Amino acid sequence: MAKSTDIRLLLVRTGATAWEAAGRLCGTCDLPLSGEGRRAVKEAVAGVNAEEVSVVLCGPDEASVETARGLAARTGAKVRELDDLAEVGLGLWEGMLASEVEEKYPTAYRQWKDDPASVTPPEGESLAEAEERIIGGLSRGLSKAKGATGVVLRPMAHALVRGRLLKVPASRVWAMMEESPAVEWHSARRDELKAGGERARAER
Repeated sequence: MAKSTDIRLLLVRTGATAWEAAGRLCGTCDLPLSGEGRRAVKEAVAGVNAEEVSVVLCGPDEASVETARGLAARTGAKVRELDDLAEVGLGLWEGMLASEVEEKYPTAYRQWKDDPASVTPPEGESLAEAEERIIGGLSRGLSKAKGATGVVLRPMAHALVRGRLLKVPASRVWAMMEESPAVEWHSARRDELKAGGERARAER
């Protein structure tokens, strides 16, 4: 009889880009890792045992792909890019300094910092929309997975997936981002991830 907890996931947070180091909001912007970001990825994956991961799933942006390839080089895994694993879309806020967003959108920005699940950035996506998109994509990506799977995600997407696995609401995404390690093993139930994917498809 199949076990309910039958997927091992290695959650890996994408290394930093120059924009993040400068305090800019990145969202879905396609940027490479910074030099420090590459060093951090190399250090973070150094403790993963070779051949422990068979495939690495990641979003389509350059920083995620670079991070995934760093993990793959360590483990010998294949890399699969999935559009639905992209970072949360921040719309018109992408590329802006946090101070600029606060000045231009003072009320929305304060609400976003207090309760990020209650605010959708202009022309962006809500955390609920992003979470279901990402969980749905992850569910489909894992549908044929055999053995442990690496999952590389940008910071907010990483926090949302980690929160779903730990049953922490999306409203605590800032706390999850602050306390999440760069590399962390999780056990996931296929039925829970499948349910997330089905909700995502139903809402589209």
